[in-house]
Amino acid sequence: MPYGMQRVIGTGKPPWQFVNRADVRSTVDYLRGKDPALVGLSPHDSCDWAVEAFKGAFGDRYRDVAVGDEIVV
Repeated sequence: MPYGMQRVIGTGKPPWQFVNRADVRSTVDYLRGKDPALVGLSPHDSCDWAVEAFKGAFGDRYRDVAVGDEIVV
């Protein structure tokens, strides 16, 4: 999928509106309310501050996810 399409399909925002810190905080808060056992983010597709926000929020329940990684739930 072309990078431009990922911006639209992956975020639900138009390509000129990037995910911002408020979006990340909102998503972290939403997920905290669901109390997931495991949260994973692809550092390749996410910026450093977003990854750090998820790591900080979920601690040992957070995993970096890369192509080919096996996830056991």
